[in-house]
Amino acid sequence: MQGCRKMNVSKKMTSAAILVASVLATMPAYAAEQPLSGEELQAMVTDVDIEFSGRGLSGVTSYRLDGTATTKLTIGFSDSGNWWLDGDQVCTRWERFRRGEASCFTVHPSEGNTYQTSSGFTIRAL
Repeated sequence: MQGCRKMNVSKKMTSAAILVASVLATMPAYAAEQPLSGEELQAMVTDVDIEFSGRGLSGVTSYRLDGTATTKLTIGFSDSGNWWLDGDQVCTRWERFRRGEASCFTVHPSEGNTYQTSSGFTIRAL
């Protein structure tokens, strides 16, 4: 009986290792690239409109020089709030989204003029 348990544990561990290897093999290339630096982000998001899509959402976020931001989803919902840089991350706090909690993300180069965020969105400057 104990030999069967060891074999089942071994099979489970092998299956888990195969699953992890499969996930790692399909991860986007940006995961291995360095995120944009704070200086690069400053140039990218200051006073610009950024189109985003991912996680079942899409829309445009406008980042302004005074640290304010607005975002409009293609489904018609919009919100306003603030943005700032924290090292190599862009942070936002919206009035209604995420119940006003701050959230930060890194930005990684992708294909062409697009970027990938650590929060799961594809973005590009308009």
